Amino acid sequence: MVSCAFFFTFGLLIFAKLDIAGSTATRAKVETCGGCKLNRYPELKSFIFDDFVNYENTELKLIAGASPELIFFDEHDAEVKRINLEGYNRKECNAILEDYNFQRKQKQDL
Repeated sequence: MVSCAFFFTFGLLIFAKLDIAGSTATRAKVETCGGCKLNRYPELKSFIFDDFVNYENTELKLIAGASPELIFFDEHDAEVKRINLEGYNRKECNAILEDYNFQRKQKQDL
């Protein structure tokens, strides 16, 4: 009886893990302070204010004192992944978005 419950619970955990891994990000949001912490990371600041805002399905939310985090959401608006961006450079941040298949906005959309 105990082993049956264990395997059932274990199976549910595996299924949940596979479901999360199969999720695709449909939108992304950066939550960060407006400058204080970002001033220590000039490349990251350039990414957020110059690059990130030019990708489709992205949102920038300024929160006083917040560490810079990139958050991915699926089509049901459930959080898929959260990445603390402190220490990342501009190129690495753009590569993360490209790995999740985010596209830059067309010129007319800017």
